[in-house]
Amino acid sequence: MTKFISTFFSALFVLLVVSCNPTTSNQTGNEHSGKANNDSSLIIYAADGSVTSYNLELKKQNWEYKNPGEVVNWDNTFTIENDLVYVPFSKGTVVALNARNGEIKWTRQLLSGQDLSGLKDARNEAIDSSYVITGQSAMVDKDKIYISARNSRLYALDKNDGKILWKAALNNSYTNYPPLSMEGFLYTNNATFLYKFDTKDGKQIWQKEFQKHPLNAEPVSDGKHIYTSDSFTELYATGQDSRQQWKFKSATDGGLTYDHLVLGSGIVYVMNGDLKDNTTIIGVSTSNGAKKWSSVIENETVTYFTLIGDTIYAYSDETLIVLDAQTGEQQFKGEFPSFDQPGQENAISNIVEKEPGIIMFLSNNGLVSFETATGEFSIDYGIQAPQSIFPRNVTWISLLPAKLSMK
Repeated sequence: MTKFISTFFSALFVLLVVSCNPTTSNQTGNEHSGKANNDSSLIIYAADGSVTSYNLELKKQNWEYKNPGEVVNWDNTFTIENDLVYVPFSKGTVVALNARNGEIKWTRQLLSGQDLSGLKDARNEAIDSSYVITGQSAMVDKDKIYISARNSRLYALDKNDGKILWKAALNNSYTNYPPLSMEGFLYTNNATFLYKFDTKDGKQIWQKEFQKHPLNAEPVSDGKHIYTSDSFTELYATGQDSRQQWKFKSATDGGLTYDHLVLGSGIVYVMNGDLKDNTTIIGVSTSNGAKKWSSVIENETVTYFTLIGDTIYAYSDETLIVLDAQTGEQQFKGEFPSFDQPGQENAISNIVEKEPGIIMFLSNNGLVSFETATGEFSIDYGIQAPQSIFPRNVTWISLLPAKLSMK
């Protein structure tokens, strides 16, 4: 499953790589896995589930965290706030780590595979109990963390100690996307349903069903509408009162924005393609659902795209594409170079902004940088994310700004 990402920026940085292996303790931990580092940092949640911190300037590892028992991250990502990294693990544990030194602040076991025993999915088949959390980011808003789990529950945790504050029932186990928090309310997808909950106590405000297909992308909002889409042809704008404001229907059946919607200024961006030949990126007006532009990426199966400033960056297995976000005009298209290694370079992570005009992402061989103005690639072979049985781009990276010293 492809997972898409948002932007972060910094000038100096440190790389962190995350290894998914959940703990069972619910107590605050005090393990110290490295020296405090106040430089900028890059955090990577690796596909195999390890968390490692590297200083990119000094070319060295600062710390590493491994949660016992995990081997795959199951599309989970993380959230950074106030020098803490909140990480959900597929076996049911949520961990808060000090981003500067890797020290554990707390861990919380939400559930385990035993909690899925006897449960059925939407097809009335037994739920795979080898993982219980998937596609979650440990989304933080004010004093709470929100996570959905495959036992058909939505959890609110105290971000200071991981204590479970409330949990709410969902329709089924299809909990593949993190919830959206806005103005004291929580919106979350669950198969064909969109829910609204009160963040104070988890009370359900409303439940809206979309009849045709499951909602197959993380919901996003501009503060006015909630945007969701299915995995086929339709993009929806829903008001905070549950009323449908508009619907955009793609002209072709080919899979619309699986996993990911990107929201810009007055535009929501979606992808449409048959996953075999061409891919189309479409800009849709948030005011009325009308198509503003579409850009066909010929002979490419695009698996990831994101918005940084006024530029859309996208890639297929072997090609980077750059578009103007306002017009859809293609500004660059080129294959990843093989650098000094034999074989083709493949992107495996999201894209983040290293500095204005320069992006970076992890490939199968190292940390790749790309300068938009010149179209030039470079690579650091010393920084690599561990692989897993999962295919491409299930590695999540994020930049942590430098910590200013107090004089």
